[in-house]
Amino acid sequence: MKDIPSRNVNVFMFSFILANHISMIKFFGKIRENVLIENKTGKYLKYALGEIILVVIGILIALSINNWNENRKLDRKRENYYNQLITDLNSDIAYSKTLVSAFKNDLEQYEDYKRTFNNPGLNASTTIQNLSKFQYSAQPMEFETNTIKTLINTGEISLLPQNINMVITKYLGHQNSLIEANNLNGAEMIKMLNAATTSGANPSLLARIQNQPELIKELNIANNYQQIILQLEAFLFWQELTSETSIYNLNALIQEADSTIFIVRNELN
Repeated sequence: MKDIPSRNVNVFMFSFILANHISMIKFFGKIRENVLIENKTGKYLKYALGEIILVVIGILIALSINNWNENRKLDRKRENYYNQLITDLNSDIAYSKTLVSAFKNDLEQYEDYKRTFNNPGLNASTTIQNLSKFQYSAQPMEFETNTIKTLINTGEISLLPQNINMVITKYLGHQNSLIEANNLNGAEMIKMLNAATTSGANPSLLARIQNQPELIKELNIANNYQQIILQLEAFLFWQELTSETSIYNLNALIQEADSTIFIVRNELN
């Protein structure tokens, strides 16, 4: 059986009540006319009071129906928000896992590089070659938790129960702190990379000129090898610390997102 839209239900019930009240008022009106004709003032007052009470009852019923309809609308809006929150949080979990995988890949690559120092006879030229294999970049973070931001910006977060309000606000705060810390670390890493690049530590260039001894000689980059190695080592060390911290914080955020989904689903059910 199809559900009747709440607006139609409201209009139907209001029309039904209005029709009944009109009939009752007409009924009392006829009685009042007869009483006036018979000049019975006491009875007239009683019937007049009855009409007033009937009108008040009708107004109260209409208000109750309107409140019921408005509450249904609010319930549907809350339900939509709950479903959107669950969708956003699941997206955050998937995105966080992707970031964790990327940070772990950076760490594994760095570990492979550090193992090259176990080989005897390592020199600056070979080290530069090994360093040129890295993809030097800072990992950005851009979550898409739009529903929580919409709830806060519109003020409609007040529609949600206090426990939901608190957990999603806390979650967004932790997420913003994670993004801010990652962006600050990324900015420092970019400064290090820029400094190394001006010394000739352009990974793309270094990779391209490995088989060009004459060009290497003319560019005289070999004289900067010591500085380049130290600058790129500083970058990789900072990247390692950032990756380890981010992995820990992202895993914590994943657990918080899971627990938040659990709470929202319980409220939804």
